[in-house]
Amino acid sequence: MGGLTAEAVTLLDRPAWSSLTTAHAGLAQGGALALRYRPEVNVFVSPADHRAEALAAAAELVAPGDRAYIVQAEPAPELPGLTATLRRPLVQMVFAGPLPAGEADAAIAPLDESLAGWAGSSA
Repeated sequence: MGGLTAEAVTLLDRPAWSSLTTAHAGLAQGGALALRYRPEVNVFVSPADHRAEALAAAAELVAPGDRAYIVQAEPAPELPGLTATLRRPLVQMVFAGPLPAGEADAAIAPLDESLAGWAGSSA
């Protein structure tokens, strides 16, 4: 795994939760039991864990007609009152090395509020 630490891998087990409780907390809606990105920013939602109250809190963050995705290492739980329309395994890749010589750092952009309209622009 190159330069990845065990802590980094654990954070990647639940990437939306990890992001929404740290670097992207300013883009989050919800509370201690469940979080989601503001709908105009992204479509990811994450319960804090798989307890019934956390799953119910995650379901409450999804408005009728909204698309919402749960991405995590373990199989995604059913959210009460919602119907899963697609389940697919995903592969998450992590680059743990330096950028190759000549690669422009400008191609890598942090996700922040300046990108708010981008995620939903093709919907």
